[in-house]
Amino acid sequence: MPNETEQVNKTRILVVEDEGVVAMDLKRRLEKQGLCVVGIADSCDEALKLLQETTPDVVLMDIIIQGSKDGIATALEMRALQDIPVVFLTANSDPTTIRRAKETLPYGYLIKPFEERELVATIEMAVYRHQIEAQQRLYGRAIAASSSAILVTDARRADHPIIFCNPAFERMTGYLSAEVIGKNCRFLQGPDTDQQTLATIREALQKSVGCNVTLLNYRKDGVPFWSELLISPVRNAAGQLTHYVAIANDVTAQRQSKEQIKELTALLDKAQDAIMVSDADDNILYWNTGAEKIYGWSSAEAIGQNAAKLLFKEEPAERREARRLVIEHGEWTGELRQQDRNGKPVLVESRWTLLDDSLGKPKAKLVINTDITERRELESRLFRMQRMDSIGTLASGVAHDLNNVLNPIIMGLELLGLRLNDEKSQQIIATLQSSAKHGADIVRKILAFTHGNEGERVLVSMHHLICEQERICRDIFYRTIQVRTKLREDLWGVMGDTTQLHQVLMNLCVNARDAMPNGGTMTIEATNLLLEDSHLQTQPGIRSGPFVLITVSDTGMGISEQTMDKIFDPFFTTKEVGKGTGLGLSTVLGIVRGHNGFVDAYSQVGAGAQFRVYLPAAPLAVSTKTPVPVSNIPSGHGECILLVDDEKTLCDIAKSTLEAYGYTVLTANDGTEAVGIMAQRNDVIAVITDMSMPFMDGPATIRALQRMQPNLKIIAMSGNLEKARMTDPTITSQVTFLQKPFTVEKLLGRLNDVLEGTSASATLSS
Repeated sequence: MPNETEQVNKTRILVVEDEGVVAMDLKRRLEKQGLCVVGIADSCDEALKLLQETTPDVVLMDIIIQGSKDGIATALEMRALQDIPVVFLTANSDPTTIRRAKETLPYGYLIKPFEERELVATIEMAVYRHQIEAQQRLYGRAIAASSSAILVTDARRADHPIIFCNPAFERMTGYLSAEVIGKNCRFLQGPDTDQQTLATIREALQKSVGCNVTLLNYRKDGVPFWSELLISPVRNAAGQLTHYVAIANDVTAQRQSKEQIKELTALLDKAQDAIMVSDADDNILYWNTGAEKIYGWSSAEAIGQNAAKLLFKEEPAERREARRLVIEHGEWTGELRQQDRNGKPVLVESRWTLLDDSLGKPKAKLVINTDITERRELESRLFRMQRMDSIGTLASGVAHDLNNVLNPIIMGLELLGLRLNDEKSQQIIATLQSSAKHGADIVRKILAFTHGNEGERVLVSMHHLICEQERICRDIFYRTIQVRTKLREDLWGVMGDTTQLHQVLMNLCVNARDAMPNGGTMTIEATNLLLEDSHLQTQPGIRSGPFVLITVSDTGMGISEQTMDKIFDPFFTTKEVGKGTGLGLSTVLGIVRGHNGFVDAYSQVGAGAQFRVYLPAAPLAVSTKTPVPVSNIPSGHGECILLVDDEKTLCDIAKSTLEAYGYTVLTANDGTEAVGIMAQRNDVIAVITDMSMPFMDGPATIRALQRMQPNLKIIAMSGNLEKARMTDPTITSQVTFLQKPFTVEKLLGRLNDVLEGTSASATLSS
């Protein structure tokens, strides 16, 4: 028996013959000669059916078959369905039948009876001829469909006339084929065609070799265009030159782009910013005049140098992080402290854009640096001026009032200490002296803060910073103003400038105080928050992740709608002349933006105001100490939870939080990974999954997990609960939903409810 490979390589034949004995004889004779009969049909309908089912290489068709359609009509229908060779078999060779058969363009005509070798030879020639014609049609279609203009000239004649051109040539030049056949290609040239390039072509033709040139030609309408021309000689089997084939592509746009690049380069050299391009290894490829002015190195000196080694004494962590982020996200914006040729510090606002090659792989990086050294120095002075404006008046007033109070107290206590020597009196005096010294320390702290300088970015404990601010406000604000705080004990930290962040709090608190001249309540709240891109659509440039939300609210007079639109404008103030510079809130906004955060303000006239400051939390700032559970924050007892979310930062923060509260946590970045984990673990009792993930979304993940473990507890997270619920109504009866963004208390509470079985299924919760 022939193996499968041999069977596939045999010529496949469909036999159409209504006489069974004849058909079986044909099958036997064909298979004896090593051919393969894939089917036998005795009617037109059966033949058409087998044609589509068996995909033969050739059809042996008896002209006279049973039914309403003979073999000739059947062949016509077959050729309409597929491009397949047909060989006719017949004992009737009258002229009318032959004429009708010719209309089907047959690939052979066998008169019964015939010998086996005649049959095999006819079949083989039919298949071979069909393959050749198919190739010719394919080549013809390829040439016709080619976007490149193709010309063929006769090299045997001295004038090399054109004998063929494809449709792309007609589109490129505007000439029809009939207008160019017989002409020499010189008719496309014009007054500005480069003579040196023409000489190169003539030399190649004289030597009977090919060439590759770029030539200026002219369309039929007189419009010039540049063509990249590849001329190749064609020789016959004897090695004699017979033709030239010319393949041309219109490169006018590319030539114009090169000219535009030259013009753009000239414009870039006029830019004040430093513009540079570096390769994947950070070696400088382009260095404009602006970079020469800012850093002092000429273009010739900078190109080829490593950017990190040239511009930094030692590459800082911020730049290493920038290199990582630009590869991940394609762009990065931030500030960098660099140095010029003389080692002088240069502070730049840097914007990086990743440039990919044709395969989508990073190949270069465009960097635009704006020198903000002087601007930052000016801002530093403005910050100090603003500090003096926001608390300077308070400091001097407090110092004056407290000194008037504390001086006689301190002196009086010293006198009393000399007169009252008993132990009880000395204890009371010591207590009073301690309180007086504390008051004096408060004055010194405020005065020292007004002269403070901005420091380096460090990991700032926002809990500690807000508590400090609370103590200052309690000490210096009027007693008619109550100061309240609502802080998380495990509040995340912020990588930032301590002085500037302190200034943000002070400015907002002073504004709240000024909004309550008759007294009221100022509240400072702070919590941890996870924000996704869907929550940041109105905050361009802000990336999703963990944030610390600080809210400063008051019960004062409120802000009108007209004023609200201007409160962050520099030098805008509603205070009397001499009582404010109008830089307070603009400074707050500038500092917060400088920390990659944002500010929201809400107010109604007569109903107070609320300012929300969102600052990106430092991932390493999450407390590693297990928090002491309070009544409204339930903890786990080692229960195994599977957390599924494609946002790694959110996943890591949520994992750290759940583990800190006593849970065992497994993480998966998508649904497929979650299914794999569940297949290997039998101790998972609850799953917390995002509803929007690539590859395998939340609903698909939930269905898969429920099939694996029908009683599995599931919490579905989504920023749009209504959309999540409508995505797949079949899962809502067994799933609890959790609205994003959520607090840690809400996450832990919902998880506790689910584990205890008290959560209402499919509850929409904020």
